[in-house]
Amino acid sequence: MIAIDSIIKLNTSVVFVTRNAEVGLGVPGLLLGANPLGLNQIIEDPDAQQSADGLVLSSMRNQFVATISANRLQFDDRSEERPARQDFPDRVTRAAEFIGRSSNQAYSAVVIIFEIEASPAINVLPSETMLNLFVKPDVLAGTRYNAMGAAARLWYSADDRTYEFRLEPRGNQYNGRDYFAHLNIGVMLPGTVPSPAWLSRVLYEEYEEFKSFLSEIPKISERSKPW
Repeated sequence: MIAIDSIIKLNTSVVFVTRNAEVGLGVPGLLLGANPLGLNQIIEDPDAQQSADGLVLSSMRNQFVATISANRLQFDDRSEERPARQDFPDRVTRAAEFIGRSSNQAYSAVVIIFEIEASPAINVLPSETMLNLFVKPDVLAGTRYNAMGAAARLWYSADDRTYEFRLEPRGNQYNGRDYFAHLNIGVMLPGTVPSPAWLSRVLYEEYEEFKSFLSEIPKISERSKPW
């Protein structure tokens, strides 16, 4: 189905959700007047821009982007390293701690996001392969329609983590030639920022599990088919 050795990393993100995200403090409330460029000890030569998503601090040198919004902090690794640059977990946790102290905020959850693209193992459109894997052949029986393609979305859990998985053709188009996969992993927090060592370990372990899950999809599909 997917040629695992063809995987290209598109993005790795870590998101911290504030405890009073439902209140919506706004960026000034999160920072409580602190100079956001105080983060320049963590993010080298940051460029600050205001966008619809919040205050964006980006560093070409660190291949690192931080987005500070009303309810959450998002950190993106823009390097080609998998799952992220070696210094990414340290910058993420230090920045989250700095902002938490500046705003007297605690975090309720951390979310890890992986996005990749990959080529098909055989010369068949991903949408057609997924139709054959996930959809009953007679799904449109009794109608005038013929099913052409499909995509997949699945929610699951393990231990203290919840997962949202999406697999679709690149560009979410029927005739997309490559696969696009998105994995969202949620972990509840006791209010404190986890250590860099914990984040580094979880990033690596979950990325390897993600690749393994992708390779197992045809077997999972065969086991779950009701027909």
